[in-house]
Amino acid sequence: MSKISENIRKYRKRKGLKQSELATLLGKAPAVISHWENDVHSPDIDIIELLCVVLDIDPDTLYGWKESEPTSEEIRETTLIDMFYLLNEEAQEMLLTHAEGLVATGKYKKDSSSGVLEKDA
Repeated sequence: MSKISENIRKYRKRKGLKQSELATLLGKAPAVISHWENDVHSPDIDIIELLCVVLDIDPDTLYGWKESEPTSEEIRETTLIDMFYLLNEEAQEMLLTHAEGLVATGKYKKDSSSGVLEKDA
């Protein structure tokens, strides 16, 4: 898979967009976005600028010539995963049980704009 294909998917997800939503913003069919992300076709040069604006990245990042800084959500996710694997099996099970309990209560939801879990008032 080419770097541009990987980056279209990565930055689309980072923006919280579905393929169909990105397609609408770009005036393209959803299948076009799927083809880009699966390396069937590459975006035409005339759509690169708009694609970068929508994904909030520059062409250098889109083409993989430079990496953007990780988001705070990505840093938290990496830290959480690293810490999880430092725990023994018993502690991992305790953490998973606690996380499942938090999700099951329905009192917490993920704010799609920030990626942060927020407690309902």
